[in-house]
Amino acid sequence: MNLWAYRTTARTVTGCTPYNLVFGSKVVLPLEVQLPSLRVAMQFTDLGENTQVRLAELEALDECRLTAEQRLEIYEAQMAGPFNKRVKFCSVDVGDLVLTIRRPIVINRKTQGKFESK
Repeated sequence: MNLWAYRTTARTVTGCTPYNLVFGSKVVLPLEVQLPSLRVAMQFTDLGENTQVRLAELEALDECRLTAEQRLEIYEAQMAGPFNKRVKFCSVDVGDLVLTIRRPIVINRKTQGKFESK
């Protein structure tokens, strides 16, 4: 159920739901199938019109994905600005002294459960 909620909730960054970006249409909730809504009822009345509507949705899918991609790039640029202000770049050349920390490798031999030796 959590995955369903994630896929059907609009993301702030892209402005679309992940379901819409993949399939190009709004999701039909299981409750709408059990208790028929107007949208579900219209899908079953005229198959030819439903086909035309679906083709139009698929044609608009590329534009929706492009818009989401542009919004994502803008968001990433906005987030990179404050992050890059805090980063201090330093260059290290061959022969420079650098501090490294070597920590001893600790092997825990006290295993229990299924990894315990027989």
